[in-house]
Amino acid sequence: GQEGGRRPGTENLAGAYALAEAAEQAASALQDNLKRARESMAWLIGQLAALPGCRILPEPRLDLRQAEGYSPFILSAAFPPLPAEVLVRVMGQEGFLISTGAACSSRKRERTRVLEAMGIGRELASSAVRISFGPSTERGELARFVEALRRRLPELLGGRR
Repeated sequence: GQEGGRRPGTENLAGAYALAEAAEQAASALQDNLKRARESMAWLIGQLAALPGCRILPEPRLDLRQAEGYSPFILSAAFPPLPAEVLVRVMGQEGFLISTGAACSSRKRERTRVLEAMGIGRELASSAVRISFGPSTERGELARFVEALRRRLPELLGGRR
């Protein structure tokens, strides 16, 4: 029987139709979403790179001509010597959810493995955060994120900037 033996022979036609509609809508908006995401990512990289002490990871990502080689929805940035966990907590208080480590390692203790495999030193990798956004993220939200960083970083770094 199908559906866990509860209703043999009955297909979830409404669910299949809804999935087909959702997939069609997503596919039709894909190119526009990618274009907007690439533009937003280029803007975000420029804004973050202008912050004193910010390091975009990996550094070749700063060359926007290489944008095709990277996800337009995910960015790693470090603010050494600030521990990544501190920045995650503070930005959470500001209403922004960022994270440490790779998405595939959320339950693992070792959070710098991927960055270290890319040749990034442990100290720099330990101050790296992952910033991600989606197709519906507006430029204003990114601007508020950057402004919160500008406001909070000096106190977090003890006036070192």
